[in-house]
Amino acid sequence: MEAHSSTIKSVLLLSTNNDLGRVFLDHYSQQDLILYHLYADGLSGKVELRRVTTGDAEPLFSISLDEYKHLYKSSILLDYVKDVDLILNANNFKLNKDIQNTSLADWQQNTIINLTIPYMVVKKLYRTLGKSETKCIVNVSAVDAVKGDQGDASYCAASSALESMSTALYKELSPNGFRVNCLRFDFERANTSSISTLISTTTFLSSPLSKHINGQIINVDDTIIIA
Repeated sequence: MEAHSSTIKSVLLLSTNNDLGRVFLDHYSQQDLILYHLYADGLSGKVELRRVTTGDAEPLFSISLDEYKHLYKSSILLDYVKDVDLILNANNFKLNKDIQNTSLADWQQNTIINLTIPYMVVKKLYRTLGKSETKCIVNVSAVDAVKGDQGDASYCAASSALESMSTALYKELSPNGFRVNCLRFDFERANTSSISTLISTTTFLSSPLSKHINGQIINVDDTIIIA
């Protein structure tokens, strides 16, 4: 898929400690736009907001996962993110623990990073994003949402819920001009070609060329799964 021009001037990228997050970060940090990076580190238990320009990251705030509710209860995001055209959620935290070794804390951590934080970001920045002409939200889910994955039920459940949440947000927000789409990606088999397709699809979905594409769950092979 060829890259398409985009009118976005500011992006809020949500990612975890994985290769895909770093690829998105590298891609958008090289663009002529304002990039905010909300980074959830499941290993250290920290959530950090950074402003990235030409590869340099300026820390804005840092909280622990136990304090994640501050993202909604306080004005901490609104204090720093003054405008945004695209909310790109690429959170993908996976514990790789089977059911007998998954604690309640593990389940909660997986859900907080992969589902709750993306929901809270949209809820908190609804009015800020609503001022944009683009009003674009793109969530990246995993193929595990439909295929399942032996040994990580909590991750599969969060991925499936993210797709359902994307559809629900589309139905709720589209009357006000928002576009909400979800890209289903195979993280386990990611390669240069599939990652390139994912990035170009994200660029397309945030461009004027895709103004009529809304409420879709799309595979990286461009097959629309749910209308």
